[in-house]
Amino acid sequence: DEQKNKVVYLNKYPLKIQMCRTSKLIFYLMEKDYETIKKLENADILMLDDFARHYSADYPLSKLEDFIESRYAFLKPTFITLDVPLQTMAEKKEWVAMVDRFRDSKWMYGALVIGGHSLRK
Repeated sequence: DEQKNKVVYLNKYPLKIQMCRTSKLIFYLMEKDYETIKKLENADILMLDDFARHYSADYPLSKLEDFIESRYAFLKPTFITLDVPLQTMAEKKEWVAMVDRFRDSKWMYGALVIGGHSLRK
């Protein structure tokens, strides 16, 4: 929680950076925790971890898509971590719309790909 409300100064303007595991965001969406959702939605910069996990229910995935659409509409920078290539996500119909948003050049600034094997055991 210490990193939750970090303030970073770029060009002398304070920016709020929020970090959240995507599974936690989906939990907030399912529980209708609107206060937390609004904080994340309005963050100047948002970092979502483990974005491409396989979520089983349609409801959270559609709500996650709405969340991404909202940040996209306001051109809010959103960083995601994936454990699969973006192309692999694009091959699954439930992810196509979000992958399109991530590929949009006015919102996405490129990708940093780090190869290698997982260190998780």
